[in-house]
Amino acid sequence: MANFDVRVLDPGVIVETVTTHIVGSIDERLDNASICNVALSGGTTPKAVYEALGRNTTTEWSRVVFWEVDERAVPEDSPRSNAQMIRKALTPLLDQGAKFYPFFGEGDLDAAAEGYAELLEGALVGTPPRFDVVLLGIGDDGHTASLFPGDGTIALADEPMTRAVPAVPAQGREARLTLSATTILAARELLLLATGASKAPALARLFADEGREEETPSRLLRRARGPVVVYLDVAAGGRA
Repeated sequence: MANFDVRVLDPGVIVETVTTHIVGSIDERLDNASICNVALSGGTTPKAVYEALGRNTTTEWSRVVFWEVDERAVPEDSPRSNAQMIRKALTPLLDQGAKFYPFFGEGDLDAAAEGYAELLEGALVGTPPRFDVVLLGIGDDGHTASLFPGDGTIALADEPMTRAVPAVPAQGREARLTLSATTILAARELLLLATGASKAPALARLFADEGREEETPSRLLRRARGPVVVYLDVAAGGRA
């Protein structure tokens, strides 16, 4: 089972602290490798982290490649596009030579998932191929990435690196593309960021000794081989 390193912080410092952690992890990886591959999630709090990353001028960003953890099946110019948010926040880093490869969230999603997996297999090293850093969030329902309760995408044998996730109109959820559980768990470093009291019940289920991944998909992190660093604000950490 993973060793959760839970850090509960004041809301006023959590963005700066997470940003500093990510920059430190990138710099450390670049001391030992030519490229650092980082997968980023969407969301309001991560956006503030990415904007803070965009103001960093000390890292050799031309050696950093950013990827998406997941994406909605919407055009990149949609306000619901994670790629649009990430690209805008990281524009200063892209201007310094960093690369960003988004999911292509339109058209045949199965083909898009396969195409993204091919890009990853060509870019990442290791068996299985490994990201250097993956930043995740958690939903009020306990999902992480776009792995949702009851959708059958957690405990699949021989699963691909990426998956297309069907829409659920009754829940107002678009179809999505996501990294698979296997890909997430292979990462060298996993970070989980959550803020707000609405996340506390899902976090309690994540940390509970008993529970099912199909009901709380974020529990897949309990299978991580190394530590999972969890950054929470005081509201979210009330039940952690």
